[in-house]
Amino acid sequence: MLVGWSTHGLPDHIQVSDSTYAILKNKYNFTDRGKIAIKGKGEMQTF
Repeated sequence: MLVGWSTHGLPDHIQVSDSTYAILKNKYNFTDRGKIAIKGKGEMQTF
């Protein structure tokens, strides 16, 4: 999945899925990036 994510990421930022966000949301600040199309996975919510 990382290959598909790398084309949508921002420089010097970490992009995470909604499941990772749910675990870490109280420890770090996140920005909702919306849904992006991931090859082989379809649309996924990212932060």
